[in-house]
Amino acid sequence: MPRPGGIRKFLRKATDCSLMGTLYTSRSIGLFPGIFDSGTKKFLCSKCLLVYGLIANAAVLWIYLKLDPDDEIEVEKMNPLVRQIDYLVEIMAFASSIVTHIRSFWNGYELIDILNEMILLKTQLVCKYCQQFDKYVITKGVLVVLEIVSSLVIDMGISWNSSIPFNVSKAVCGYFIKLGILMAVMQFYLAVVHIYLLVWNINETLLRTVSQLKDGNPVHPEKLQSLLRIYSRILAVNNQVTSLYDIQIISFMVTLISANIILAYVLIIFWINIRSESLAFMIAVFPQALCVNVCDLWATISVCDLAEREARRSSCILKHFTDFSNLDPELERTINEFSIFCKHRRVRCNSFGLFSINHNLGYRMIITTILYVVFLVQFDYMNLQFK
Repeated sequence: MPRPGGIRKFLRKATDCSLMGTLYTSRSIGLFPGIFDSGTKKFLCSKCLLVYGLIANAAVLWIYLKLDPDDEIEVEKMNPLVRQIDYLVEIMAFASSIVTHIRSFWNGYELIDILNEMILLKTQLVCKYCQQFDKYVITKGVLVVLEIVSSLVIDMGISWNSSIPFNVSKAVCGYFIKLGILMAVMQFYLAVVHIYLLVWNINETLLRTVSQLKDGNPVHPEKLQSLLRIYSRILAVNNQVTSLYDIQIISFMVTLISANIILAYVLIIFWINIRSESLAFMIAVFPQALCVNVCDLWATISVCDLAEREARRSSCILKHFTDFSNLDPELERTINEFSIFCKHRRVRCNSFGLFSINHNLGYRMIITTILYVVFLVQFDYMNLQFK
């Protein structure tokens, strides 16, 4: 049985690998213009990297448009609706990529400011080890790799199982575009999970303060006032992050839901026409893409829900201070201010201020996906069986 220290060491290394992989991948595809200055311990925004990202991604998108379109696979020839939906999803993914890169170029300096503020907050809080943080970072890193591998498996499976040649140039450009979207979502994901880490450390400090009071040890009001100031800055960073990535996250979710709908619909068609040996093979290829997409979407939603739940936990912890009588008046006033602040201002991952990204939204997305698949089956029922 592995020792807890060994597991912790492994998680730390895997987390560092995922974080560094995201940093260098984002920089190489032009989505992160930051250069770390070891003297000031801060990131600096490079104009050269901003211009490189804009030109490189514009070139890839232009090449992708100029390449010959892929040949239709068997299910698209037999069912025109699948072809039309697939074309629509491809347009949505292409538009999402354009929006992602324009926003990355336009908000490059703001992204660097947010990152530097997070580094400063982590330094001031002296963040403790959090296993939940490591697990979420590693999970998302693995899912990003699986997304690319899943696309490769589908492309290779279609090429191997049909007469359609594998278009290397088209595939490379497509993977580059998809990787850009995934890295933008990964940046948002890491920002949210770091916000969770900061709030978690504040909550742990509050719990230690409660224990200190239970033991009869004095607590200086300045300690809680400092935590309140840091908490306020965390909420400001949270608002900046949600504002910076709102369009990218919405476009990512809509594209992924649309892809899941067409994957599920195609699987139903394959299942109905399972007599064909080639279609039986495709049934073994497509479900893995559907599973990876669902897991990736749910991971993004879960990290937002995690940050919200940790923020609500702050209010619950502050209620423990009401168990103590004869508190220092200044300390009691600070606790009341902290409680009111946490009640009216919480960490939320809102999209355009309209709705929160949490598990409730995730459940509604799953229900919507299922309903759309049912609608497609009902609408195109006569064409499900190949002639």
